[in-house]
Order: sequence, then structure tokens, then C-alpha cells
Amino acid sequence: SRLGEQAGPTWWRCEFTLEAGHDAPLWLDLTGMTKGQVYLNGENVGRYFNATASGDGVEPGGPVWLPTPWLREGINELVLFDEHGGNPSKVRLSFDQGRGVIVAGEPLVAAMAGS
Repeated sequence: SRLGEQAGPTWWRCEFTLEAGHDAPLWLDLTGMTKGQVYLNGENVGRYFNATASGDGVEPGGPVWLPTPWLREGINELVLFDEHGGNPSKVRLSFDQGRGVIVAGEPLVAAMAGS
């Protein structure tokens, strides 16, 4: 299915690569997602609740910290479950302290598939 066209519970999955020597905390910006769970390399990072089913914002919202011990050098798997489908087209990974988006050129979700 295409990004943002899901109307019910949806799983989104992608992979991203970290080079050796990453030393700053990694954050996940869940802009476009509504309410659900985040999994990193098979570990449950936790819940998020950014918006209602109708799209109304919910506070506090904000980035989710990805635990450093669960990150791998090389390929990492990120899975998002969204109760209302969500739209992961704006989901981004960023290092702390303004180091920028780690996936250059394409959005993180370029390879995300929904089901």
C-alpha cells in the first residue's frame, strides 16, 4: 500500500544503516504518526501518542529516544505499529545535538512497507 493511505491498524517496517563509531544519542521523530508502538531490532522501545484518529494533536508528543545498547553497527530494523494507519512519510532519525538526519538523500521511510 502507499504511504498515508492506511485507515486502520498498520505495521510499517524499514531498515537503516549506522556506520561504526556513532557516539551520539539517536532520536526518532514520529511526525505523521498517530498512536502506536516502536520496535528497534526486535525490542519494544515503547508507545507513542501524537494524534487522535481524526488527526487532532495530543500533547506532549515529541521525539522518541532509541536506546543506544539496542543499536547495531550496520543494518538496524525499525518497526512501527500505528493504530490508525499513520503516515510515516515525515518520520526521521536524527542524532542529538544537531548532528542531522543520518539517512542522506532519501527519507527514512523510502523502504517502508505497510501491511
